Amino acid sequence: MKKCSKCELYKDESEFWVRKNRKSGVNSECKTCCSARRKENQEHARVVHREWCERNREKTRESALE
Repeated sequence: MKKCSKCELYKDESEFWVRKNRKSGVNSECKTCCSARRKENQEHARVVHREWCERNREKTRESALE
């Protein structure tokens, strides 16, 4: 049993991603928390990219024509 650093629940080690560079051999966050964090980061990156494209329409048009 290992404690997730994000949700702080004790879970079986099979619910953590393998990380050989860690002392315990598994990630500090469980797979569920890692997936949720990744999804949040992807959504944020999409929003930032859209905003950049709107501010830089000329650059995006130029690159589309090339």
